[in-house]
Amino acid sequence: MATRILDTGMTLILVRDTGRICGAGRVHTDVTIPIGDFIMNNIFSWRIGVFLFSLLIMTGCASSPKFDNEKYNQVMTPEQVSLDPESYMDNSVLWGGMLIATTNLEQGTQLEVLAYPLQSNQRPDIDRNPIGRFLIVSPDFLEPIDYAQGRTITVIGDLDEVRTGQVGATEYQYPVVNVEQIHLWSKFEGLGAPQVHFGVGLFYGS
Repeated sequence: MATRILDTGMTLILVRDTGRICGAGRVHTDVTIPIGDFIMNNIFSWRIGVFLFSLLIMTGCASSPKFDNEKYNQVMTPEQVSLDPESYMDNSVLWGGMLIATTNLEQGTQLEVLAYPLQSNQRPDIDRNPIGRFLIVSPDFLEPIDYAQGRTITVIGDLDEVRTGQVGATEYQYPVVNVEQIHLWSKFEGLGAPQVHFGVGLFYGS
């Protein structure tokens, strides 16, 4: 018994040769499969998958936090405060950046942050140059697995001191922010709706 596939353009014909049966002549069974239907069914499934993935991302984008931008000083940077602490103490700030280290204390948690300029939705823009370092002090226990190195964070709070620390072998003056509001950003949150384009190409050659 043999099976042959005949390509007739946009249709596949499967021809099955069963040989002789009880002295009778050969029996042929032809099965016709439209290629167009097969391709379109697969393209439809692919589009559904991309649509669901895009919907998931856009759902995350819609959940960005709200900050009261009018109340907080967004002009001064952690670097400026580090160089001239006395001029900036007792200010409320809205800062953000990338987490460098998380330290759980006897009471609360300390976060070390590499600061970046904020986007319009207050997510740190890590594609720009950093603007200093600062510490966040929270009275709560913050899970180090969640507040891991490399995560992005935005914080609102009061400046009330500068602490001396080390960056490598260099002494550094860290502005300290006492938390009023803190937000840990997810991977896609606040990045804006993705631009998704669908295209289908079909090449047939003899």
